[in-house]
Amino acid sequence: MKAIFALFVSAALTLPTMAAAEVSEDRVLEFIEVMVANDCVLPEAKAAEVLPANGFERDEAGAIVKHLRGEGRMNRAKRTIYLTGPECESPEAVRAGALQVLKKNDCQVGLEEFKSVFKKSGLEPMLVKQELQKMVMGGEASMGANDTIILNAEVCS
Repeated sequence: MKAIFALFVSAALTLPTMAAAEVSEDRVLEFIEVMVANDCVLPEAKAAEVLPANGFERDEAGAIVKHLRGEGRMNRAKRTIYLTGPECESPEAVRAGALQVLKKNDCQVGLEEFKSVFKKSGLEPMLVKQELQKMVMGGEASMGANDTIILNAEVCS
């Protein structure tokens, strides 16, 4: 089974796979989580272990790789796949991006607009949420009325 699954990277580029419409956005996000947990890099041999362990069969993984390649978020070189995008940025880069966005938004963001505000900027909302939680716990931001995150004046300047 491992030997067969090890061919998924090559198969994703050469064999017919599930139609793009059949690729569930939830499964794409789960695949991205697996990639991020592996530092956004999966050599073929490691993919043969990691992907089935996370519930991905060869055809589904191939379809997701093809989907992400179509979005320009997946690269392949030397029998290894690489995820690109905001999920693969360092926490420092996510924090810096979040601060820039918040400063342009009067140093605050409400829960209702949270996803759209950060998605527009190219930042992954889940990663931003983690960094903002650290800022709230560290006293650099606070929670205001209506679940609004507000940067402290010192951080906002």
